[in-house]
Amino acid sequence: MQKIVDAIDKVPLCPICPFIDWIMVAAPHIAGVKLARFHSCLSINTKTPEEISALEYSIVNRGATFIHSIKDKAGFVACKTAYAARIGTHPDER
Repeated sequence: MQKIVDAIDKVPLCPICPFIDWIMVAAPHIAGVKLARFHSCLSINTKTPEEISALEYSIVNRGATFIHSIKDKAGFVACKTAYAARIGTHPDER
């Protein structure tokens, strides 16, 4: 972790992706730290019924557990309900 922190000042600014996502990929690369990808992650919007459906499908059928980025109540409820369905409980029991 210290190698990553020490490399942050060497990361060039990115006008296309000025977010922490860029730093968290670029700094380990510059520091020479090997990264492993998240095998159960999903990056999806949750604004349309199609996106909500894809979110639910990915959680129930593909085992997605790391979801980026849910920004509204509908996405949160869909995520919670789909996860409960996957593990066999009611969403309010967790």
